[in-house]
Parts: sequence; C-alpha cells; structure tokens
Amino acid sequence: MADYPDSIDLTRTSASMPTSGHAIRLHDLRQLNLASMPYGALCEVIDLCVPRLQNSVGAITDAVLHLQSLRNAGARVQRLPPELLVRIFSYCVWTSREDRDLITVTHVCRQWRAIALNNATLWTTIFVTDLAKTEAFVQRSKRALLDVEYRGSIPVRDFMPLLSSVTKRLRSLIVEVDDTMTIGYIMGRFDIGPPPHLETLHLVGRIGSVSDRQFVKMIRGGMAVFLVHDNIFMPALRSLRLSPICVPWQTDIYRRLSVLELGTPDMVPPSEERLLEILRQCPGLESLRLDFRDQCLPLAPKDDPGWIVSLPLLATFSIRSLLPTSIASLLSHLTLPSSTRYEIFTQEQQCTDGSRRYHIFPDDCSRLAGLTDFRKVELAHGPDGTIVFRLYHRTVGGDVDPVMILSVTVKSMHSAVQGVPSAMLKTADTFHVHGSDKRSDAAVDWTNLLYSAPCIRSLCLVRPHQDLSDVLKTLMRPGLGASIDDDGSQDIAPPTWLCPELAELKLVGVLLSGEVEGLVVRFARERLQTANSAFKKLEIAESSGLSPSCMEWLTELGVDVVVHPNDSGDDALL
Repeated sequence: MADYPDSIDLTRTSASMPTSGHAIRLHDLRQLNLASMPYGALCEVIDLCVPRLQNSVGAITDAVLHLQSLRNAGARVQRLPPELLVRIFSYCVWTSREDRDLITVTHVCRQWRAIALNNATLWTTIFVTDLAKTEAFVQRSKRALLDVEYRGSIPVRDFMPLLSSVTKRLRSLIVEVDDTMTIGYIMGRFDIGPPPHLETLHLVGRIGSVSDRQFVKMIRGGMAVFLVHDNIFMPALRSLRLSPICVPWQTDIYRRLSVLELGTPDMVPPSEERLLEILRQCPGLESLRLDFRDQCLPLAPKDDPGWIVSLPLLATFSIRSLLPTSIASLLSHLTLPSSTRYEIFTQEQQCTDGSRRYHIFPDDCSRLAGLTDFRKVELAHGPDGTIVFRLYHRTVGGDVDPVMILSVTVKSMHSAVQGVPSAMLKTADTFHVHGSDKRSDAAVDWTNLLYSAPCIRSLCLVRPHQDLSDVLKTLMRPGLGASIDDDGSQDIAPPTWLCPELAELKLVGVLLSGEVEGLVVRFARERLQTANSAFKKLEIAESSGLSPSCMEWLTELGVDVVVHPNDSGDDALL
C-alpha cells in the first residue's frame, strides 16, 4: 500500500523544519531556497518530501472522488432505477445529431458511467467524426445492430476497413458527402456480401468537380462500380436513396421498399417497363422521388391492364427533370390514392404544331384519385424563369395542403399561359394569380387562361401590375367562354361570359387608377345585367383605396366592398 501522509498542514508554521513526522507543511516548503540551509541538507528534505507529495496527489484525488460520490449518492436523481436512466440516456441519443451528449453522460459520476457502458444499445448510433471514437462506439455496442452516419469528416479510406468489419451488423448506413468519388469508393468495396439486417441505405453525393463529372461519365459508359452480383438482395432493406450514381437497374436491391429516392439525372435511366417492374416489386412504397433527365425508353404498352401498378400507401411522389410526355405516360400506368402528394418539376415541351406545352396529366386520371377534382389553383412566378402551380383538391387537404405542386421552366409567361393543361382549371372555383416582382414586357394571354376556367367563382390577383386592366377587359368579352381541352376540342357549350359564375374579385398590391376603377364598375354593371352572373364582392389589400365615388357606384350595384388595412399582408385575403 502506498505510504500516504496522514495529513497535510496548509497553515503557516514557525518551525525550523518544514516537515515533521507524517505532516507536510506546504507553506514552509515554498519558502525553501539555496540560502536557507546547506545544499546537502536541502537535498535530503527534497528527497524526503517529493515522494510523499506525489503520493498525496493520489490520496487527495481518491478523497475528492469519495466525497463527491457521497454527495451524489444522496441526490434524488441517484434514486432513479437504472432502467429509467437508460431511457433518459436514449433520449439524448435520439434528440441529438451528434454523440457529445452521450459522452457527457459518462463523465457525470461512476454510477452513470457504469450504467451507460453496460448498455450496448446506447452506442449503436454512430456519427463518424473521429476514427478512435468510432472504434470505441463499435466496441461498446458489443453485438447490437448499428446505425452509421458518415459525412466525410475522416478520409473514406480510413473509414472503409471499419465499415467492412461491421457490415453484418448494419441496420442503417447513411453517407452524405459533397463529391461523387466517395460514393463510388464505398459502392466499389461493398463486395463482402449483402448486409442481412440493413434497413436503410442512403448513398448521397453530388457532382462537385471535373473529376466527379468524368467519373460519372465513365459509369454512364458502362464502367462497373457496384461490385455485386446482379441478383443481390437485401431482405431487410426498406429505405434506399442513391445520388448521383446508382446501383444497376436489373439488380434485386429494388424490392420491398418503403422509400425509394433516385437522384440520378446524369445516369442512363431505366426503361419505363423496368421502372414499372421495380414499382410493382414495392407494393408498400410510401415515398417515391425520381430525378431522371432522359426519357425512360422504351415505354410500356398503353391500355394494357398488365402494366397498371397500384401503390395504395404512396404519400409522396416527386418527379424532377423528366419531360411532360414522360410524366404523363408514367402516371397513366399508376393507381394512386387521394392522399398522395405530388411534387413535379419539368419544363415546356414543343409540340408538333409549334406550341409549347406541359401536359403532365394522362388522358385518363380516374386511377389518380387526387387529380380528378381540383377546387383551388394558385399560379405564381418562381425563380429563374419558372412558374409554380399549387393545386388543391375539393375534399382532401383543404386550403393549406396542396395535392400537387407543379414547377415549370418556361420560355415566357405568354407561352406558359398557353400551355396550361385544361385538367388543371376545368373544375376549380378559386383561382389565385401571383404576379412577378419584376415587370414583364411579355403579354399574357388572359383570354386563353380564363377560357380554361369556366367554373371560377373567386379570382384573386396579387400584384398583377399592368395585367389588371387586361384581366378586367378579358372578363367582359361575351360569347367565347368554352372550356378548351388539350386536343383543342370544346368540353362544354360556350357560356354567355367568360367565367360566368365569377362573383368575387380580390386584389392585393394594385394601383387603383381611374381607368381601373372605371373597368371594375363597368364589369359589375354588365354582370348585373346578365342573369345568374352578378358580381357580389370586391376585396382589396395593400393597395391605394377606392375613391368615394367608385365605392358608392359599386354599392349601388350590389357589390360588397371590403378594404383591408395596408399592413394586413397577403394573408388577409389568401
């Protein structure tokens, strides 16, 4: 047993010797110098005191820990059973994107450290930021299944040997990096057999350099990266995200999935037939996101019941980069519930007649329950030459949850309006149009747009700029309001007026000039004179107020005028 001193006297003493028996007087030791005593005697004191002081460090540390443990043992938190502490520690793991909280727990007290280290499941979520720490987590997790997340904090060549050693224990592997080479490196070394327990596989990178682009080009040209057999099957896999490179389309990895996200616009896409086969193998699919730049050829046969795929649980369906005709063709082969939410990003497509359209809806939408009866449509200018539609179903989602968000890259607003699919506005009774923040010289064909909306009862124009006068003039053109189908045919008989049921006009951020006021009054008067088409309400926000005379004329015509304060914002009307 170490020869610890009995006590350490920290008070000043007048004794000639700084030490006596087992007592060490630290103050007197600090007063020693070469002039205080002969050098030989000084060395004897030093040789006597130094070992005792060194041993005292251990004694003091042991005493401090003992006293702290006594304090901790009496604390109320120490009365919690180990099972409850494990639940609390688990919460630290679930709510943190890093593992610092769990490591901090092990430094609180001996009891907490012992409980944490003896519970393997606490160490199964591994954020790879340091190789030594990762190895410690793997060791402490014992034989439990692992959830590993790698974001490039350490070189992938240092990470892969450790990953290979635990492949059979992987429950999830999430790799999100800023390059493509890392994704290829991991794919190329995933050749030790399919992980039997892997439920989540996310290999997500991006093309961040010339080398990455050349690498993708080589893969597109046929270079094998994923060193596995074509019949690889991961029986537990449910969530698969791949970008910007993918596993060969013919492999069996695309089966029994709940989440499938493929961000591979620079790769050769699967044929439509193969894509439908993949979807058929995933009847429990809940989220589907596809980013294919090329058309999926060859297409599956039309009107063949054998190529209809039902996905009754699909909640999110996102398509990016595909041309409108390809989107319409794919949708024509699917049966989806009304609860599906669509996000579609596409571009105008030139037709044989020279027009530019984006008809993403199939001819028959009866199997797409959410795309058959739109009640409200919002049209807004997006960034970089895009327009964005938000489509709201009549019975599903209400006014806050659009069933579809459609973003289209267009050449001009004129062509954008001409290309609006008739199925989008045919049944809508509410139409919101958000003008661009920048004034445009391109004329909008409001006649064509409003012809496609025969059932509109409420029209809201947000910052329409110079278009407001054109809209009002268009609404006063009688006799041409037939609904025009995508093939140019008329769907219903021409009503007396465009939008004959329009009863409510909302204006946000407009300049109410004398010309505009005159057009509004004229519109209200002409609608009043037409049976069953009275204009009943005008709402204005963030605009210069109506003149008293205009408000009086509208009131006499039976129009309810509501002017919101300028600081009420768009939400006052929207």
